[in-house]
Amino acid sequence: MGMRCTAASVTPSEPEALDEIPQFWNVVRGDMSLIGPRPERPAFHEVFCQRIDGWEQRVMVKPGITGLAQVEGGYDLLPKEKARIDIAYIESRCIKLDLGIIWRTIRTMISGEGAR
Repeated sequence: MGMRCTAASVTPSEPEALDEIPQFWNVVRGDMSLIGPRPERPAFHEVFCQRIDGWEQRVMVKPGITGLAQVEGGYDLLPKEKARIDIAYIESRCIKLDLGIIWRTIRTMISGEGAR
């Protein structure tokens, strides 16, 4: 599988970004990653696995505090769109893409622009 990084459009992350700070403990413990698909509530995960092709691929990597789907649309995305973006991230992840996601997340946290 080849790795490829593409330029990402500028759209912000979720609104309560500072609420995610306690999640860093989960990263330190190894339960989460800094970047990756956001975890879904178990009840929704089961339903989405049945209804959305590829949804289960999202759990093939550790969940992240922030991710490509978050900076591309956050809560405005439909689950099917979130799965498509998360799978694209999983297949294309590289340091350049991760740094871009971190930059966009920090920018949103500081400016509050576009936070949802």
